[in-house]
Amino acid sequence: MAAVSFFQARVQNQKLKNSPLRVDLGRGFSRSLGFGHVRPTKWRTFELNKLAVCADSNDIAASRSESTPPLTRVKRHTISVFVGDEGGIINRIAGVFARRGYNIESLAVGLNKDKALFTIVVLGTEKVLRQVIAQLNKLANVIKVQDIAREPQVERELMLIKLNSDVNTRAEIMSLVDIFRAKIVDISEDSLTIEVTGDPGKMVAIQRNLSKFGIKELARTGKVTYPYLYDSFWKNPKYDLPWDGAH
Repeated sequence: MAAVSFFQARVQNQKLKNSPLRVDLGRGFSRSLGFGHVRPTKWRTFELNKLAVCADSNDIAASRSESTPPLTRVKRHTISVFVGDEGGIINRIAGVFARRGYNIESLAVGLNKDKALFTIVVLGTEKVLRQVIAQLNKLANVIKVQDIAREPQVERELMLIKLNSDVNTRAEIMSLVDIFRAKIVDISEDSLTIEVTGDPGKMVAIQRNLSKFGIKELARTGKVTYPYLYDSFWKNPKYDLPWDGAH
């Protein structure tokens, strides 16, 4: 879940001839479809919600007390589980998390030949996570388990959003779609369907900005990741995968 904090921001009390469209991108960032910047003459202060998206395991820990022992702090972890593909493997992996009281936030499975790579996002303490990894390594056909949350990585999700839309709101929605580099994949008289690809922070930010139009339907995949600085453990030649050395 995303952590929410507050910050003080100042806005101009001066009326502009053409009011710009300001979009909250999350993480304290915003972007304006304005018509230039005007030096303010008077300021007033108000509170805004600042959405801090926890894209790695350190975000949630920062909101906890400094006196909390590291092993008992609740963090977000991304785990890669490399397994030999067989029937029932998903149920056995999910059962390990359930027995330890871990909730799986998202699960993405990539199949190739006779093996599979699970990317699992969970929220919990370091102590319990170590126990879960130890139990996963004991399962039959599990080749390798790794917590990759602390490693620099590319992470992506896919989301489809179906919105209420009419002639009065369509232009503003299309402006938001352009800002977030999303795509309109379907259109009708009273709705638009938008495809969004990006990291979890982008998913939360665009959903937050589009919610005012009324979301009819929403579908979101699990997160998939790829490390920046080194080859993934599953690319080791001993695992005999057809994509070894291809990337």
